[in-house]
Amino acid sequence: MEYHSQWVQMADLVAYAAYMRLARIPAKAHAWRWFDIAAAGACTGPEPLDLKHAEKS
Repeated sequence: MEYHSQWVQMADLVAYAAYMRLARIPAKAHAWRWFDIAAAGACTGPEPLDLKHAEKS
């Protein structure tokens, strides 16, 4: 049985989001703001987000 840590998965997602924010790969434009969304939630606590509008702003 392979061990999967949720902390490792979360760290991987944050690292990928940070990379996408810096790399600005046009084909991955949908991921450019993920780090901003995750960082805002880390500072203020979880808040409901309207992702349809968050991606456009």
